[in-house]
Amino acid sequence: MTMLAQMTLALLLSPGEGTLTLRPGPVATTPWGEIPRPVVIVEDTTASPAGAFGPSAALAPPVAPRPPIPEVLPFGVGEHLDFSIDYGFINAGGATMTVRGVRRVMGRECFDIRTEARSNAFFSKFYRVWDRAQTFLDVDSILPHRFEKHQREGGYRKDVVIKFDRDDSFARYENGEEVIMHPHAQDELSAFYYLRTLPLEVGRDLFIDNHTNRKNYPLKVVVHRREEIEVEAGKFDCFAIEPVIREGGIFTAKGTLTIWVTADERRMPVKMRTKIVVGSITASLRKYRPGRPHRPDPTVTLGRR
Repeated sequence: MTMLAQMTLALLLSPGEGTLTLRPGPVATTPWGEIPRPVVIVEDTTASPAGAFGPSAALAPPVAPRPPIPEVLPFGVGEHLDFSIDYGFINAGGATMTVRGVRRVMGRECFDIRTEARSNAFFSKFYRVWDRAQTFLDVDSILPHRFEKHQREGGYRKDVVIKFDRDDSFARYENGEEVIMHPHAQDELSAFYYLRTLPLEVGRDLFIDNHTNRKNYPLKVVVHRREEIEVEAGKFDCFAIEPVIREGGIFTAKGTLTIWVTADERRMPVKMRTKIVVGSITASLRKYRPGRPHRPDPTVTLGRR
């Protein structure tokens, strides 16, 4: 994963498009002194290995019930989170997470949720990044019906569109490929918003079914501790959590990501930090605007009534 791609909020929780390794490169002279330029080695692993499509429907295990969705969601239309992204003590850019509105997708009313991360003018001289992700999340079942991701990282470009068939539990890609998925599968962005609906408790791990990059995997979330965090947006009582992705994810034996979310009913992300080969990248909340309260329909299951 490239250095600035790791700071992208939509991608901090998800596997990348391949095996990307970051190591120190030639030294660049900046107003803050000398810093190493990132050297990115990309090995494309997007091809699906044999057996990657999972078991047939006849062999699939029964669907376990999900925890109940809260009566009022912790996010809603109009929520906007604005983050500063820093590489050590150098500001590298900014990112946003926004619930834009409600749109009808695949016959269902869905939140239009978007994230965007950009390198600033100074950092773009060394490595330009503009990453965007969008999920259409069912307003009642909190399951995604469509996901898009567009990455522009230096010379690396990647575009992904996935449609989720909730009737037959398939993920359909633009090339027509269909991959069997778990009925409750989240995408790499919706997983975080679904996580915000779950109760958190120090020492109790959570697991979220996920589908990304033609693969199905459980996203494990470790709740480490509770502490007060101060950022530009203010002081917040927070849980410190860590998403852990199995082999093939961006954190496999390469580092850890810590996310601080508020300990109240909003579960709002306040700070994120991931360690890289040289230093760390931190996303800190600068300002936020809460969304309108929304009460999901508890009778909706798997995105349909």
